[in-house]
Amino acid sequence: MWLFLAALPVVVCAAPTTVAIPGQDWQVSFDAPPLVDRREADHPDQYMYVGNAGRFNLSIYVETPGCKGGATNSDFLDCFWPKASRNPVIVKESINKTCGETYCKIAYDVKAPWRGQVSRQVNISFLFAYRGKWTDVHVSVVDPTESDIELLELFEKSLSYGVSR
Repeated sequence: MWLFLAALPVVVCAAPTTVAIPGQDWQVSFDAPPLVDRREADHPDQYMYVGNAGRFNLSIYVETPGCKGGATNSDFLDCFWPKASRNPVIVKESINKTCGETYCKIAYDVKAPWRGQVSRQVNISFLFAYRGKWTDVHVSVVDPTESDIELLELFEKSLSYGVSR
């Protein structure tokens, strides 16, 4: 049976997941494959949640705004991206930034050595300002297949945040 499950596309295994933000009365929800190697770190001004499912990686960072203003999703993007975009392995031509009411989204590819060869990693950061905090929900997949891209699309469609129920 395990061999059969391992052969299923990751999208088939995606399930609703909710992460309650400690010390806050809100949560982040999304559809993702069951995450393993989960780690959390909670400090007064920052919370971090990290997990993965094979080549699918997820991190959630919640922190006090790091730049002046800081009340909108665009403020977060304007502070975050100039620093993050300095990463030399980002494929500049792949960068796609959009902002909406719910979040700003930055999608980009990274090409870097991995396991003895150059691999492509698709990255998406969903940035939002909520209740005086900035949150970066980051997902990535190494050497994505068509099924992995479908998983990222499902993740995006299901991503939400709000008051804990």
